[in-house]
Amino acid sequence: MRYIASQLDNKTRIVALSNSLANAKDLGEWIGATSHGLFNFPPGVRPVPLDIHIQGVDIANFEARMQAMTKPTYTAILQHSKNCKPAIVFVPTRKHARMTAVDLMTYSSADSEQKPLFLLQSPEELDPFVANIKEPMLKETIQFGVGYLHEGLSSTDQDIVKTLFETGCIQVCVMSSTMCWGVPLSAHLVVVMGTQYYDGRENAHSDYPVTDLLQMMGYASRPLVDNFGKCVILCHTPHKVYYKKFLHEAFPVESHLHHYLHDNLNAEVVVGVIQNKQDAVDYLTWTFIYRRPTQNPNYYNLLGVSHRDLSDHLSCREHNQ
Repeated sequence: MRYIASQLDNKTRIVALSNSLANAKDLGEWIGATSHGLFNFPPGVRPVPLDIHIQGVDIANFEARMQAMTKPTYTAILQHSKNCKPAIVFVPTRKHARMTAVDLMTYSSADSEQKPLFLLQSPEELDPFVANIKEPMLKETIQFGVGYLHEGLSSTDQDIVKTLFETGCIQVCVMSSTMCWGVPLSAHLVVVMGTQYYDGRENAHSDYPVTDLLQMMGYASRPLVDNFGKCVILCHTPHKVYYKKFLHEAFPVESHLHHYLHDNLNAEVVVGVIQNKQDAVDYLTWTFIYRRPTQNPNYYNLLGVSHRDLSDHLSCREHNQ
């Protein structure tokens, strides 16, 4: 956009919002923000302060580790969500959503022989909602105050669970990790039960993207209701130090344009913005990737940090594309 604006002599104003960044100045200069228009806050600054607890589980096998996390999750809900405050539990897949909801239901029914621990209304008030639920397992768990959400549920079932959770009829909602971007719920406590998911393309278990994890943590925010929110992150023990560092410190953002450069350049060639190699180099000087290699040369496989090294690197990449 700034490249276009420079050619048209037409001023553009860019307004950008992001998480706390270690290199906010680089990003601000790239979008044309002045020093007066750039504000960067530490990660701890939130509308509702967040109390973060990170627990490690030292089991290498993924499924066994997920099973071992169920009891600590139940304990965390009892400990941090006293006085019937709502709790959201994030799990990797829809299968884990069902299994975790059943386990939490089992634990709560074993601890309380009378009224279910997580059910905040009388069973009679819940009956009209339960009658409309199609999923058999959900129909069972919801009567114990534990609902779950995943993409496989019908829209009716999803709406019923959201309504019961928002109105305070049930205390616990278990959600698959991919639902963190599309469900407008909030709670006093968020439990991230495992920080990995199965990636079919890599045929391996990969860590959640940082943005997803921050989004999940953001659900523990109820302005004007809570003085603070709580988040419990259960992860594999070797990753505990990493999460402690990045959750309490700002992290830098890097450009990924070099992974998709051919698509962008082809599009610009088609519309006539780039007509020769010099146009392509000029185009790249306006991108974020032009600013970052000298700051973090190893990430971009840059041999040196001089302007000559940067120009040679961009020209070589351009030629390869």
